[in-house]
Amino acid sequence: MERKTVKKVLDEELQHVTFTLEEKILAEVRRPTFSEKLSALLNKEVDIPLLPVGAMAVLFFSWGIINQVPDEKRYNLQTDELIEAGGNVYRKDLYEGATINREN
Repeated sequence: MERKTVKKVLDEELQHVTFTLEEKILAEVRRPTFSEKLSALLNKEVDIPLLPVGAMAVLFFSWGIINQVPDEKRYNLQTDELIEAGGNVYRKDLYEGATINREN
């Protein structure tokens, strides 16, 4: 009996006190769903330092420029035979391939 009276007195005293953080605490206690986890993962901010990224980009592009294959090696013009047909100069293997395809 004493318990009920204590509870009643406590309820009367705390009747004007409201608990406003109920939703926030329940959200923290409840486990997040897969979609909430995915949304949190996709909404993360990523800081990319400009100096290292810029240095890597400069190195990458300079490596590409330095290692470009010269035209002589790319087309092997020293060993390919060139022929003149109709006032134009063609590589012999390409010209012969084009004329064979036209005949078929």
